[in-house]
Amino acid sequence: ITKMNEAPKGFSFVAGVVAGTPLDFTGRDDKTIILMNNTGSGAGTVTFTKGTGIQGVADATFEVPVGFSAVTLDSGFFKQMNGTNKGCVVAKPSATTIAFAVIEND
Repeated sequence: ITKMNEAPKGFSFVAGVVAGTPLDFTGRDDKTIILMNNTGSGAGTVTFTKGTGIQGVADATFEVPVGFSAVTLDSGFFKQMNGTNKGCVVAKPSATTIAFAVIEND
């Protein structure tokens, strides 16, 4: 997790859903960043559920500080390859005060 002072301009955030927030991950994972905004009063966590491909062996949980932070993920470990969330990474925030934006750099 990388802590940032402010978010880049022009990105829309999706409110986190504790049961699981699907994030579009159909682009190149080596150029994709997941930006998080924690508007809560304290740090929270986010768990990225393991993917359904051969490399998807374990969930990963990170602490999310108050404010903006970013993480990059390897699609082989976290991308859903089939089902309802095909092409997505599923994030499970500890609270709905954590929102997400997926940014792909050209």
